[in-house]
Amino acid sequence: MSDKVWSVEEQAEHRKLWADALRSGLYPQCQQVLSNKYAYCCLGVACEVALNNGLELYVDRHPLDEYGEPIDHVVYNGEWENLPKSVHEWLGLDGLNFDDIDLINMNDHENKTFDEIADFIEANKPQEEEEDEDG
Repeated sequence: MSDKVWSVEEQAEHRKLWADALRSGLYPQCQQVLSNKYAYCCLGVACEVALNNGLELYVDRHPLDEYGEPIDHVVYNGEWENLPKSVHEWLGLDGLNFDDIDLINMNDHENKTFDEIADFIEANKPQEEEEDEDG
């Protein structure tokens, strides 16, 4: 795993890549898991974007349950419901006006589209960026 610290500018670019991917139409949407092998929640798209842009993630596309039976979801760095810490850091979600839970609620409970979630991500800049614009 990398110990890289991402700059605010790099994290902003990563979030732009994520928002663009959400709007791309390439990712069918699902709920309750990062990916069910056929579709993704908004955080699952974030994992795929990070992976496709060089972030090292351990991805298990054929996981088994405790009985050795196949499970119909994808596991990223041991996570299948929550955003892995490395992706969270890659995106720079600390210091934003929202967190993973807000995005999970939008995706899973409010049935927001990926376009709506992308708009939300882009509208919510890190607090330090907002202070620079106000300053």
